[in-house]
Amino acid sequence: MEQIIIEPAQPGEVREASIVISHAFVTSPVPVAVMQGQDEKQRRRLEAMFRIVIGRMPGQVFLAKDQGRIIGVMRMVEATLPGCRLCRV
Repeated sequence: MEQIIIEPAQPGEVREASIVISHAFVTSPVPVAVMQGQDEKQRRRLEAMFRIVIGRMPGQVFLAKDQGRIIGVMRMVEATLPGCRLCRV
């Protein structure tokens, strides 16, 4: 039985994680509208954006791995909205 492992991302995994998540988002309606398409050019632009988001912006990034291969990416940031009651729960 195969097992999916979830673990924190390491600095050396940013590129591969960015590639995986860019493939997931390239056909999503918002990126398609913003980037005016969904071909390889737009996917590469998303990959570059995700490299910055995953590698440089604050937050925690977790990767889903199947036999060491990245198959999923999740990024979390702490919600700190002024006046937000849910943020204090």
